[in-house]
Amino acid sequence: MIVILSTSIEVEEMDEYKAKQKAKEKLFKMLTRPIEDDEMGALCIMKNMVLGFSASIQEPPGPSYYEQAQEEAKDFIVDCLLDEILNQFIEDGEIGTDIRNDFDDGDSAFHETIVDRSYSTEEAIDLIDDLSDYEETDSGLWEGQDWDDILSTKAAFTYGNAVYDKASNLIEWIRDDTDMDEIDRLAIRSTLKQFSKKSMTKEDRRIIREDGLRAWLQEAHGDIFEKTMRNILTERIKEIIEEH
Repeated sequence: MIVILSTSIEVEEMDEYKAKQKAKEKLFKMLTRPIEDDEMGALCIMKNMVLGFSASIQEPPGPSYYEQAQEEAKDFIVDCLLDEILNQFIEDGEIGTDIRNDFDDGDSAFHETIVDRSYSTEEAIDLIDDLSDYEETDSGLWEGQDWDDILSTKAAFTYGNAVYDKASNLIEWIRDDTDMDEIDRLAIRSTLKQFSKKSMTKEDRRIIREDGLRAWLQEAHGDIFEKTMRNILTERIKEIIEEH
């Protein structure tokens, strides 16, 4: 927390720069002037002077729109796309990267959660300035609107462009950095720990011998195996998101 201390000092000077310098020099002399015969008196004077300063709290600046876009891209993937990302990985071994076309509710979810917002004129100007690299240029989106609404609409789609770009990059990283063979091995190992070898029947051992552990787990304990895989895969995806 930052606390701003200030006081007022009167000086005889018309020039603003010189007045500020004289005020600083005067304050320095006031704080350091020795009182030879009364050390405690000097301390009291200095203490009362400092206690007379006004104090205010300087609030830390909030995140920029660029920083907000980065965080919202992460939240959007986890909150709106994660289930389908898991399904695609488990069923197909890979995922699509086109939010609008490769995910069933990607387009509508993105518009509802990210784009469909209103901004004041001041907010819109600040946002467009901060995200100038993503500025929306399709004037058809705000044709016929008044000036304030034009800025609000332009800002909404500009912000959407920024979040979409960052979310798309994240999905590409998720696709490239997820080793499904490793996820599969971890899921098999973790699921097997939940069962005792003594509980396996001859039929279980036959399936394992002929078809492998994975085939047996899917047939005999499919729900548990899939849940375990989804949990491991979810943690890996979240790790990738945080890494970027």
